[in-house]
Amino acid sequence: VGNIDVVILIGPPGDVNSFAQRIGRGNRRRATQQVACFFRNPLERLLFEALKTALEQDRAVAAAGNFRPSVVIQQIFSLIKQSPSGVVRLSTLDTLFEGLIDEKNLSSIVGHLQQLDYLDTGRPGDWRPGERLNDLFDQQASDYCELSIYSNIRSSTSRPVEIRDQHTHQTVARVDAQWLARPVLTLEGRALHVEWVDGEAIWVSGAPHEGAVDKVHYQGTRQYLQFDLAQLLPVHFGLEPHQTPMITAPDGWWWFHWLGDVYAHVLLGLLTPHCAVERTRLPGLCFLLRDDPRTLTWPTWNDTLVRRYVESHYRGLERMLDLGPFQELLPVDLRRRAVVDQFDVSRFVEKTTRLSLLPAPETVLERLSSLVF
Repeated sequence: VGNIDVVILIGPPGDVNSFAQRIGRGNRRRATQQVACFFRNPLERLLFEALKTALEQDRAVAAAGNFRPSVVIQQIFSLIKQSPSGVVRLSTLDTLFEGLIDEKNLSSIVGHLQQLDYLDTGRPGDWRPGERLNDLFDQQASDYCELSIYSNIRSSTSRPVEIRDQHTHQTVARVDAQWLARPVLTLEGRALHVEWVDGEAIWVSGAPHEGAVDKVHYQGTRQYLQFDLAQLLPVHFGLEPHQTPMITAPDGWWWFHWLGDVYAHVLLGLLTPHCAVERTRLPGLCFLLRDDPRTLTWPTWNDTLVRRYVESHYRGLERMLDLGPFQELLPVDLRRRAVVDQFDVSRFVEKTTRLSLLPAPETVLERLSSLVF
C-alpha cells in the first residue's frame, strides 16, 4: 500500500481493535497518521472519543483466544478443494486440529456435514464433496459468492438477495443470501415455500403447512457495540463502569448499563420475568425501566443459571458473537458450546452483580439525555 494522506471514517466501529485496524492502514511510511472521524449523532461522537482515548492509553484488547469450531468446516472444504485426489482424511484433520478439538467432535462434524449433503463417503477414512459442496465450489468464481471456502470471516459486503412473490412478482424483502438453500422459510412469522432461485431473486409462495421452517437472516444495519468499548464510555461522564446512571423518561427511566449489545441481550432476558424493562434503540447502552427503580428487586443468578440461559438462547447470540459464516453448519451441541465459550459466563456474572443504579448527576444529565432523545 502506498502513502495515504488521510483515513476517513464515517461512523465508529464497534470495538477498539477494529478502530486500530482501520486507521492503521494509513501512512505506513510515516511516523504519524491522519484520521478524519465523521459522526452523525452524539453517541457516535462519544464512541469516537472513547476509541481515541483507548488508543492513546494503549488499551486495545487482545483477540479472544477461544477456538471457534466453525474453522474446522472451512478447513475441511478448503483442504478438499486443494487436494489432488479431491478428498480429505479424518486422520489429517486429527493432526491439523490436535489440542483444539478432539476426535469425537471431529467425527460429529463430518457426520453432520454428510447429513447436510456437503460431504460424502469415499474409501474408508476418506471424505469427498457432496452435492452441496460441489455447488459451493462452483460459486467461488462468482462476484456474488456468499460463502468463501478460503476464509472464516463473514463477508460484510455480500449482495442482498430479493425475495419475490412468484404470483405478484412483488419484492417482499431483501435479505442475506447465506443459508437460504432450504425449501421453507419464515418471513415475519409467515411460512413461505421456496419455488426456485435464479441468482437474482428467491421466488416464493405461501407454504401449505407450518412444518419445520428456518428464519430468514437479514443483513445487519449497524455494528454491535462490544463490551470492552461500552465499558470505556462511563469515564467520559466521570463515572466508573459499575456505576449505571438513570434519567427520567416520558414513560419511565432510561437506565445506562454500559454492557454492550451481547451482554445486554442476555441481561434483558434475565430481568424481564422480574421487572418491567424494555429494549431501546440503544440496547447496548441503556434499557427503559417502566417501574420505579427504587422498588426494583434485583434478581440473583450464578454461573450455572446464566450458562443454562445462554445455551437455551444460543441462536440469538450466534451472529452477535461473530462466530464465523460456517457456525450454522455445526452440530447443535457444538453450536451451543461455541456460544457459551465465547460469551464468557463468569465475566458476565461478575460484571452484572456489581452494577450500581444511581440517579444521573446533574453535571452529565444533558449529555446523557442527548444520547437517547
